[in-house]
Parts: sequence; structure tokens; C-alpha cells
Amino acid sequence: MKLMRLGIIGFAFAASLTLPFVNLAFAQVAHTARQLEHSKLYASRGMKGRKLTSGGLAVFQETPLQPTLKPRSEALHDMACRADAVVLGTVVRESSFLVPDETFVFTDADVSVSEVVKNNDKSPIYSNQTITVTRPGGTAYLNGREVNVRLNHFQPFVGGRRYLLFLTFLPKTEDYEAFGDKAFLIGASDVHNMSGLASWDESSPQSKNIVAVLQDVRSVANSTCK
Repeated sequence: MKLMRLGIIGFAFAASLTLPFVNLAFAQVAHTARQLEHSKLYASRGMKGRKLTSGGLAVFQETPLQPTLKPRSEALHDMACRADAVVLGTVVRESSFLVPDETFVFTDADVSVSEVVKNNDKSPIYSNQTITVTRPGGTAYLNGREVNVRLNHFQPFVGGRRYLLFLTFLPKTEDYEAFGDKAFLIGASDVHNMSGLASWDESSPQSKNIVAVLQDVRSVANSTCK
């Protein structure tokens, strides 16, 4: 089940000529069993019948319900209850692919897990394990063109950076799906929602303080859910 996203979510994409040094020995279209399974999550995200490599710019808007912002601990509790796993981890590698009809791009990221805050009983995760996390957006290459999909409310992952992720389990591949409003970049002192939107009441100056956020999420991650 996909989680409700906060605010107005939209994305824009464009196809452009690739740079000369890019290796185009293969086309980055989903073709393995794992890639094809992940591509099903994003098959309806693009514009039907319009391949990305046709060029131009397209913008899509979705308007989900805007819930009232809750106190941080309550919001984190709700996120944890809806997530199959909650981890702290570092993005170590990314591979992007077009869906088979070439209307959208998704990215499979390898995440090295440093801490399991909430574990998945169906497929336990261990510290120092590398898991695959799929997400919409990314940059792929096809027929001499760079195909770039950016989401307004799901910033790209950055290799080598650390994240707090509330994940949904994908049993067919035993991988995970990430969502923009349930992914947080860990900065020097604060956490930053990858959607760019507020996930909880931020009226307090310390509302995004990394120490306080992690203390709260560790406290509520395995508490009783309604």
C-alpha cells in the first residue's frame, strides 16, 4: 500500500543529448526480473504513449489530501507504523532504468544499513547489510540520449550521504520502496525531508534536530500501532 504524501506532488522530465564521455554500450531499459518487477511500480507515472526520448518537457501534478501537521513524535509514530522497515543507511550505489514503454525512469539504490530502527519480520535486515531501495526518478541513457526525470517533491539521493528511511517491503524481489515524504537526509545537525515539505509541526527551533529526531524515532518505532 502506498503511503499518503504531504502537499502537492509534481514532477518534470526532459530528454536531452548525452555528453560525449558517457558510455552508451547498453540501453538502460528495465529487462531483468527484478528490474521489471520494480518498473511495475512506476508504469503509470509517465504520459501514456509519450516516450521520454521524444524530447520536450512535461509536468504532472497530483493533489493528495493535506493532513494537519502533528507533533514530531506522533508523526514519526504514524510513519513507523505504516512502514515495513525503518533504517539508517548510506547510499553507496545507484542504477537508473526506463520502464519498458520508456515513459518514466526509476532508480534502484544500494543502501548500506548502519542501524535497523524497525525490522521487517518477513525478511529481517541486519546492520552492515546492503539492501536495494527503489524510488521514482533518475537519469538513464537510451539511443544516444540522456533521459532525466526529476520529481519536485522527491529530491535525488546523493551517493555517500546518510538517510533515515521509512520503507515498504516488496516481497517478490525482497527489496524496498522509498517515498519522498518518508525519506530524510541526515545533515550536520538537522534532518531534511526529501519532499521539501514539513512532516510534522516545525514551530519549535529544535524540531528537525538530528539527535532529537533519532531519539523520538527509536522510541516510537516499535511501539504499539492502532
